Amino acid sequence: MSRRVRHILLLTLALLLAGPAAARAPKGWYAVEVIVFAWTDPAGRLSERWPDDPGLPPTADAVEPEGLGPVPAGRPVAALAPEDATLAAEAWQRLERAGAVRPLVRAAWAQAPLAPDAAMAVRIHGGLPEAPWLTPQAPAGAMPAFPPDGLAAPTPLDEQAAGAGAPGAAQVAGDAGPYVPPEAVDGTVRVTLSRYLHVAVDLVYRGALPERLTDPVTGTEVTRERRQTFRLSERRRVRVGEVHYFDHPAFGVLVQVRRAPCPPGARCGEGASARQEETR
Repeated sequence: MSRRVRHILLLTLALLLAGPAAARAPKGWYAVEVIVFAWTDPAGRLSERWPDDPGLPPTADAVEPEGLGPVPAGRPVAALAPEDATLAAEAWQRLERAGAVRPLVRAAWAQAPLAPDAAMAVRIHGGLPEAPWLTPQAPAGAMPAFPPDGLAAPTPLDEQAAGAGAPGAAQVAGDAGPYVPPEAVDGTVRVTLSRYLHVAVDLVYRGALPERLTDPVTGTEVTRERRQTFRLSERRRVRVGEVHYFDHPAFGVLVQVRRAPCPPGARCGEGASARQEETR
């Protein structure tokens, strides 16, 4: 899929979902929603050279959105009620119907407006990776059996597993016991407010790239998919209430930050929002 078509698809989605109600909400905290999806057409990722190991985002100090309660527990971040996660509900359905993308992970939370030195990273992870990650990796130099007439067909993604983003949704028996594939997506999203509102995305996606091999015994040349980790790391100034798209040739991220009332028990009126202005 061309970059132009991709942008049209995401722009249409953003225009459909970004409404004026979020901008009119009272100031206090922010509601943050994130959706990560993969492009089903591999053409975009074939046009670039990718590092074998792009590294992994640091997640040790990140907050898990699934473990948050509706009331802040001594931290400036809390759970977002399911009925308030409007982007996750609507955009997920639209992406599933689009056909050109594969939804992977969705997350939502509420947080106080904090400066970069005080903001907490939220961990985003889950989903099933692409086909080469679903089975144990062959030892170096081994020649796995692949059909000689092209790429191995991608494994269909179980929709429920994708929605839940549960690690270990598929298990394959290996020599040392059950093999649990890694999650498709892992990393963090951080929302900060200094002079302007910023979103920092640092995520990896476990996808695949084709490679051609020659069988040392038969001399037959075959094409197979190999494991490839893609990383998207970007910090961007955003506008409150709008849906923002973070682009990568292999996958994409939708983020919306909108105003939300302070949850019960939160100390509001403090932090960066009391002295700074959001992007308008």
